[in-house]
Amino acid sequence: MLKVSRQFLGLRGNALTISITEFIATTGMFLAQPFFSLYVLSLGASVVELGLLNLAAALLGALLMAPIGYLSDRIGRKRPVVISGFIASLGPLLQAVALDWHQLIPGVLLASVLQIVWPIRQSIVAEDLKPEERVSGFATFFTIVMLPSAIMPLLSGYILDSVGLDAGMRMILFIYGGLGLVASFLRLKFINEPKTQNMPESKSNVRVGTFFSVIFEPIIKVRMLQVLILGTWGVMFIFGIMGSFGAVYATEYLNVSKTQWGLISALTGLFSVFMRIPVSKITLRLGEMKALVFSQLGRSLYPIAFVHAQNDIQLLALGTGYNFAFSLGSPAYQALITEYTPSHQRGRSYGVFGMMWTTLAQVSTLLGGAIWETYGPAWTFYSAGLVSYVSTAFLCAWLILKRKSRPSDDPLPK
Repeated sequence: MLKVSRQFLGLRGNALTISITEFIATTGMFLAQPFFSLYVLSLGASVVELGLLNLAAALLGALLMAPIGYLSDRIGRKRPVVISGFIASLGPLLQAVALDWHQLIPGVLLASVLQIVWPIRQSIVAEDLKPEERVSGFATFFTIVMLPSAIMPLLSGYILDSVGLDAGMRMILFIYGGLGLVASFLRLKFINEPKTQNMPESKSNVRVGTFFSVIFEPIIKVRMLQVLILGTWGVMFIFGIMGSFGAVYATEYLNVSKTQWGLISALTGLFSVFMRIPVSKITLRLGEMKALVFSQLGRSLYPIAFVHAQNDIQLLALGTGYNFAFSLGSPAYQALITEYTPSHQRGRSYGVFGMMWTTLAQVSTLLGGAIWETYGPAWTFYSAGLVSYVSTAFLCAWLILKRKSRPSDDPLPK
């Protein structure tokens, strides 16, 4: 087993195990993900059917994140993570042998199971980080996890160019499933069941009438978690809008070629991966709350400025600035959730936040499409920035009021 004394880049124990196994799993994911839509279309799906397939997988994950997080609080973290890993690994293997897009549905839904337990894996990492290590620890964790995103798309593109879309994607999906199985076996062998505070809830069955309140108990009882939700929900609109419409607007309205947009995405992605650890030092100097506010302000400006970019250099600068702001706030956000959630409730707390973010990303895509058709493409991005500024304004207002009214024994979060 991994011993607490074994460290790598400041991570130890379960946090190190999860980081390594996530690196293995995301290597396969980022190998398959960039061109999976083309594979679905090649099997006979329309663009609308492709959207519905992605929506079904995302909604399944969003609906089950919080309940599975609650389950992990009751039965432990290791079993859901290990079992879900083996189940999800079957997804790409089934996708690899599909002959029609309808046959992809079981594989896509199985693969989405791994995202359902993503909040549990985050909580395992949190429980192996000391309070003073959380900001830098989460920054290191996400650097390791996202490193394949800067490399694998280039390799998958080379494979597809060499052997063709159909044969190449089937090969890639087999690799994806195989790496998932490797990661699952490593989790089974090396993850130790985290030691959490004893649960005050009874181990008896929870009545259906109280199930909702039990799942959302950390959010209902902890005001700081409520503030984080209300103060940060807007930036998820930006994530959904830019992910769905950014490439379309850049290539059709900003006169950027697909090759240029791909290069911009690759460069900003590399910058994002390697800036996380250095930027986390700035986060520590500012304090979690200040860093989160500055991050929100910068990210909210991005979609508004994006519309007015004149060339690829400006788009690269804007994307780099957005990733800097994201790297400034992301570890602070994770650290605050961990700090204000009791250890025996972190599974459901991370699950609720994950459910909220996934749902908002899907909703923003639907609303963005409606705004695009009704008011014009530019207003899709303006609306994302304005919505984000509204939630950021709430966060700033709460901090100002808290600073003015807090008693001496109720210190303001850093």
